[in-house]
Amino acid sequence: DEATAVWFYPALSKVPVDLPNPANSKGRWETQQQRTLSVARVDGDARLLAVGVPSEGAVRLFLAPDGVTPSYIGCIGGTPGFGRAFAAGPVVKGDNGDELVVSDDSVVYVFDSAKLATLAPTLDSDCSLGSLPEGALVTSFTCGSTKNISGCGSSEFGAALGVGDLDGDKDGEVVVGAPGMTVRHTERAGALIIYDVEPPKSDKEHLYDFRDIAFLSSADADDQLGRSIALPDLGDRQVLAAGAPGGGKAAVFYCAFPEL
Repeated sequence: DEATAVWFYPALSKVPVDLPNPANSKGRWETQQQRTLSVARVDGDARLLAVGVPSEGAVRLFLAPDGVTPSYIGCIGGTPGFGRAFAAGPVVKGDNGDELVVSDDSVVYVFDSAKLATLAPTLDSDCSLGSLPEGALVTSFTCGSTKNISGCGSSEFGAALGVGDLDGDKDGEVVVGAPGMTVRHTERAGALIIYDVEPPKSDKEHLYDFRDIAFLSSADADDQLGRSIALPDLGDRQVLAAGAPGGGKAAVFYCAFPEL
């Protein structure tokens, strides 16, 4: 009867806080079931905690208003692989908190953490994307091809995610790893696709710009760039680092976007 646990450490604390699985009568997370965990800043000390169970297409949400004591507030998902990768950070300029970025098997979704945090504590373990608070889903995007990259069907778009201010404009870009992407006819060389999410111009309009693609100009087949992503902070902006484990490589990109 093997089981695993999910917990987090509150800020400046060495004491772990357990997050029980509301879908299990004993509160257990089954072995190998959960794979991802993210913490998003809502406002002040409040934190939204998201636990991904991609085998169920589910992300279970917990809110800790004081940053220490979490309550279960619901489940989002319902699409294959939903919750397989996460990122959190300030994506939309002007927001006080973080956005929560989640991928499933083919789509990347950007959620407003503050809107998700308005969900009330619940015992309902069902998962859906159809009953979100108004405005909670900011935008979503899927894979696309260009003259340099192709093969969306086998790209593993969304295998890794990151949020970072790459252009120094004080809001974060969303970086999506696609380690199975074909780059300049090199199969599974992998690529990083960068999006900039703009503030909505109306209650029903949410915009994003495709900003750039990062890849290795000397890529080898099966490098799988984008299997992992990190965004080190330089102070005024961040740089993009990514793993290419198929080739035993890591790459660092300093992004200077052209005006679009």
